[in-house]
Formats: sequence, structure tokens, C-alpha cells
Amino acid sequence: MQHILSKTKDVLAVAFLVTASPFVFSSSAFALTGPEVNRIATETSVHISVSEDGETTAGAGSGFIVSRNNDTYYVVTNSHVTDDGVAFALRMHDGEIVVTDKSTEFAGLDLAVIEFESNRDYPISTLAPDAEVGQEVFVSGWPPPH
Repeated sequence: MQHILSKTKDVLAVAFLVTASPFVFSSSAFALTGPEVNRIATETSVHISVSEDGETTAGAGSGFIVSRNNDTYYVVTNSHVTDDGVAFALRMHDGEIVVTDKSTEFAGLDLAVIEFESNRDYPISTLAPDAEVGQEVFVSGWPPPH
């Protein structure tokens, strides 16, 4: 996980400072249509319900799946979503809900990673390794119900 985070931390920090919605990829790295961007955002976004006591929902946010190692997935979100949480219920695009208590926050950045286990195959977001300040990016959060 550390390699994944160090590789993407600067790119994600730029995106998170600009917006609270956490799905990012560079338009210069991809030639995608609007519907393709929407499909990717829908499949890789997760809704996060936050519990401060392990039972009661105290807040919510969204994130996106950035990596998988065997049955362990990593979701990037904002640290203001995870700050006071002791448990997180992650709702995937297919309706699966996974509960986890594993999160890592990064000092000085509104950036966090939530780790969860699943044997299902979820798509992984593709992050542009070369995004720079001022470059056009697409940003999305948890898709609204249709």
C-alpha cells in the first residue's frame, strides 16, 4: 500500500485541494467520451457511511477504488470523511456493503485511504501519473440514484 500511496499522493493532493469529490483522472491521459467517464466513475466510486461508535451513522462521504492486492482493496477519500470514524460501511456500485475499521489519514492533507476485503472483482480507477496544477481533470463523487 505504501508504494501506491507515495506514487499517487501528489496527484491526489492537487485534486482534493480543488474539490471535495474524489474521482480523478487526467483528460490528457485518456480519450474518453462523457458516457465512458460516467461508467468508470459509477463502477469505481463507493459510498462511505461513517460510524463513531461502531453502530450509529455519524456521517457520510464518497471515495474511489485505486488498488487491489489479492482480496484487499484500497479506497481513496478525504480525511475529513474518516477523521472521527471507528467503522466504515462501504456501499459498492453493485449494492454490496462491506464494513471495515481500517483507515489511514495523511497529516497536512485532506486525504485518507480505507482498506477493505472482498473476493468480488471490482474495477480499479486509473490515476494519471502526470497531472499538474492547472491541467484539466474529470472529478466525480458517489453517483446519485437514477
